[in-house]
Amino acid sequence: MNIEEMQKIWNSDTQEHLYAIDEKGMEKIVFTKRNKAIKRVNLVENIILWMNILLPSFLIILAFIKGKDKVSIYAMEAFMFLTAAYIAYHKNLRIKSYKNWGKSMMDVLEEAIHNATYQARLSNTLLIWYLLGLAIISIAMLILEGKPWWLILLMGLFFGLAFIFGRWEQRCFHNRYRDELITLKKKLQS
Repeated sequence: MNIEEMQKIWNSDTQEHLYAIDEKGMEKIVFTKRNKAIKRVNLVENIILWMNILLPSFLIILAFIKGKDKVSIYAMEAFMFLTAAYIAYHKNLRIKSYKNWGKSMMDVLEEAIHNATYQARLSNTLLIWYLLGLAIISIAMLILEGKPWWLILLMGLFFGLAFIFGRWEQRCFHNRYRDELITLKKKLQS
């Protein structure tokens, strides 16, 4: 006799459930998962934001000191500043959306799912558009500077590998974490 059959017999005989959920423990797990989702998305946003502010600022100062005035360098810097503005805008929208969430355990879990989904979408957007933009600008810079073909090919290979590893990271971490939260929600609703 398996556990499901025993549970059905128990439920029919006593009109009680065989298993009880520790609500305090479950609430603690849900709140922990929500806080983890918020911390993860904040960390990713802050790293991308500051990287796309500090690096182009450093490149502008370096170009100014060396006296290099190339359009390709400014294109890369402008692209990075625009990315920082995009991240800051969406981070602001995400933080404003916290006011809309309730305080119940299911609302908190829904918020965690929302943050995990946001992080997965952000990762996907940056992986495709940001990486593609950087690849185009970097390869264009190498072509305009007359670099050898093997260096251009190596740069393309580098971005190709970055894309492959980024997709792997997305499947293994971002999507899996979101799916775990969705599974927990389904279990709690049943």
